[in-house]
Amino acid sequence: MLDDERFLLELEEKLFVELWGRLVNETSSAAVDIAVQLRIPFPQKSLERLSSKDSVEAGLASSALYAIDDHRWDVLVSTLELFRRRTSPDTASAELHGKLADEYVSLYRDDDDPKWIRESYFHRLLSSESLQPLLGAYYFRELVGSANYCFRIRRHDRALELYNFAASVGTLTEDALMHRASCMVRTGERPGGDQEFTRLFDLYPRANGMKLSYIAALIWIRKYDEAAKKFESLGVDVNDPHAAGLRGRIHLGLHEYDAAEVLLRRVAGSVKLPPLRAYLDLARALQYQGAIEEERKVLAKALQHYPEEPELLAMDGGALQRLGKADDAVNLLQPLFDLYPNQAKAAMTLVKIYGRNSATTYKARQAFEKALRAAENNSDPIFVTMEAEVLKSEGRADAAVQLLTDKTTLDDQHSLGMYFECVYHSLIGKSRADAKAQAAEALRISVAGPLTNNIPLQVNRARLAAVADDYTVFQSIRDQLSASRAERFELEALDRLWTDQKQGRQLST
Repeated sequence: MLDDERFLLELEEKLFVELWGRLVNETSSAAVDIAVQLRIPFPQKSLERLSSKDSVEAGLASSALYAIDDHRWDVLVSTLELFRRRTSPDTASAELHGKLADEYVSLYRDDDDPKWIRESYFHRLLSSESLQPLLGAYYFRELVGSANYCFRIRRHDRALELYNFAASVGTLTEDALMHRASCMVRTGERPGGDQEFTRLFDLYPRANGMKLSYIAALIWIRKYDEAAKKFESLGVDVNDPHAAGLRGRIHLGLHEYDAAEVLLRRVAGSVKLPPLRAYLDLARALQYQGAIEEERKVLAKALQHYPEEPELLAMDGGALQRLGKADDAVNLLQPLFDLYPNQAKAAMTLVKIYGRNSATTYKARQAFEKALRAAENNSDPIFVTMEAEVLKSEGRADAAVQLLTDKTTLDDQHSLGMYFECVYHSLIGKSRADAKAQAAEALRISVAGPLTNNIPLQVNRARLAAVADDYTVFQSIRDQLSASRAERFELEALDRLWTDQKQGRQLST
């Protein structure tokens, strides 16, 4: 019996790609792209107005669309359920959602069926014209629901806009007020958010979730020290699993990976279905300690509970890549990235893998540009490090170093680790004297004390120390790595590099 969930997921993804390629052509794509945004069957004539008659007919002819007889509208059309499930409504443009909302209003005027106005409002909320007072008052519950949805998918600026509008036309619930205050903190309205949380603490003195929401918002903006102090000043019970998970994330942010692991393992083992966040953070704590094999074990267990979770799959692909299993990583990540081009972690790993093979370097840039186009927030720092990875793969490591110097503060493990890696690659092909001098200069960059607990970062520093012929720094890091949970192959590679440099051999990738 086929009961391997990972196999079935991959099979479904391959079937989806194959089915789309067979059924959707250049002519029918306009109609199908619109139809996948629809939650219910839609009049054929309406779809023709929004795309074209030729496009709809091509979709029907290839069975990408299918027709349902309806006595009021002659024919209603829909699309395959598989297509609809693979497309999120927020991936379409605000303009398209506005057109769909207008079309549904026209349908409602013709037959007074309330389903049309319900669908109209659904799309209006996803357009840029949703904040209309009369509409908001009438559909207050849907308005708050849309704000909650935006909060869940981390579109905090849009969520705050919707919460503020809802507050102007109705009374928000305790949860909605909490989310609104959290959005204020997360989107840069920190003073107002702090004041609102203080007001809510007085209004709901027994609401422990309110306190945890404030702490979570501080973690989001990376105020880890403040978040830790709030645990004490607000009297939060760390024995609560959710609170323990947040405390674990604070330890992660402060680079206290051992302490984070202890708490997060406790959370992951506390209930039959542990929260996804606990698994993700536990995997990160292990990754930063260099324990990649253990990280994979945690991810494998998490995938038993959440087999289709994109972020878990992306992290698993990253762990495979770090273990040198590039083909396995690509086989996992490429279908995932095809389905979820906004999955930046999957894109980052694919960029690394494709960029390390001259035959696939072009794919690295393609993946980066695709992820950038799909991003909700393309100013996220991950895109700076991703672009640096692309430049490095194209033989432009010096440009990558300059990019990171100009656009990052070089004070976190991601930008600083990529900086050291790009500096190392920029030394390939340079004279021994120049390489040694530049490596020594890079090593002079200050690394905050707790950040030296990050094993991947320290591996990159050790490589530069080997090139700089700095035995003191190299041996200090090498001793730290020996006492850590770093994988054996990492230590062996560093030892070979030190020996090669002492023998005057050229650097290589």
